[in-house]
Amino acid sequence: LTGMIPSKFSRLTRLTHAYLGGNALTHCVPPLLRTVANNDIASLGLPDCLPPIAAINYRQTLTEGSYVFFWDGSVLIFDVPVGAEVAEGVILLATPLPGYPPPGEALMLEHSGGRSKVGLSVSSGAEWTSEGNERRVDRNARGVSELFDRIVESAWPGAPGTAYTLPPKLDVGAFLGGGELELEWTIARAGATRWQYRQKGPGAPAAWGAWTDVPDSDGSTTSHRLTGLQPGGYNFQVRPWMAHGPGVPHDSLSVGLSRPY
Repeated sequence: LTGMIPSKFSRLTRLTHAYLGGNALTHCVPPLLRTVANNDIASLGLPDCLPPIAAINYRQTLTEGSYVFFWDGSVLIFDVPVGAEVAEGVILLATPLPGYPPPGEALMLEHSGGRSKVGLSVSSGAEWTSEGNERRVDRNARGVSELFDRIVESAWPGAPGTAYTLPPKLDVGAFLGGGELELEWTIARAGATRWQYRQKGPGAPAAWGAWTDVPDSDGSTTSHRLTGLQPGGYNFQVRPWMAHGPGVPHDSLSVGLSRPY
């Protein structure tokens, strides 16, 4: 078995045996599994999962991990599989289209720039469909239907008091002298061992540079200062390095350095 351990395991409160050793599982362990009377969870060498990330606004990029969506007393928890961020597009919270229910009755997820869509019932976690509004999959987008299947299978209704973490965020702040920039991020990634960054610019268009390790970083690192930058426009990405390799990159907004140094 490979990939994430489904967060849905947290529903199995009467579980008595949990043996998952000998697999190539990644990411993190739902904490409930460590409380099972008979288990080998420690042999996986994975950290406990953090609370799911809140899906709180439209056009929010969802990459690998667990998410929670709240609406009118209902709580929906679902997982985005490892590797989903390298598909032909990104999964997005979408403004419902004409004919779809309002937000809350169903959570709509997009892929490939809106050409593929699937709905999840917030109250039950089941796939939401109605006449004329079934799942839509772009015929040129490979693997999207299977990806939707995995997300639907992972969905489950949570408890009203479900804890959550805020969505990932990467900010760039400019300093007044020396061509300095400060990268600051709040990215929930259990199991990160170090961080990397890369930049695009100055000048546009420009290709991304190589990934570079943030010096002396570990899983708790949340910032990095860059010096000696030339005037011009920049974009940045940061990503965690996990036990299974590189994690999901997160983008900053474009930032410009117009001051002469």
